Amino acid sequence: MTLARVGAAGARLSTVADHLGVSAPTASDSLAALARKGLVEKRPDPADRRARVLTLTEEGRTVARELAEWPDLLLETVDVLSAEEEGVLLRSLLKMIRELQVRGRIAPSRMCVTCRYFRPRVHDDPEAPHHCDFVGLPFGDRELRIDCVDHLDP
Repeated sequence: MTLARVGAAGARLSTVADHLGVSAPTASDSLAALARKGLVEKRPDPADRRARVLTLTEEGRTVARELAEWPDLLLETVDVLSAEEEGVLLRSLLKMIRELQVRGRIAPSRMCVTCRYFRPRVHDDPEAPHHCDFVGLPFGDRELRIDCVDHLDP
């Protein structure tokens, strides 16, 4: 879940906290700061009038769109790397992220390397050594995902 996904439909505090891997009080403090800046607001939940959902304000949607452009900027800079360098960078980042998850410093994400469908280095092709059993295809380091919607825990 990104802030942009909270947008129109909204999300309950517990959902945001769970996705971020933080406690409800921590999420509440952060969301209160965003509310003070006019980026989010609390509204009654149409499904349960006692509950509240968080939605992005118009300014919040604008900021979310601007922040969403950062990955594109970073991807442009990756273009200066060779395919081999790009693979090394991605594998290193995934290893660091996984270690942070194991240590409990960040919430688990749905990465290829933690997925039941992932088969590392099973193909001889150096451009596509890995295999995804979900789609039944080989793939390379450049296609490793950090947040895959089809991820299943082992």
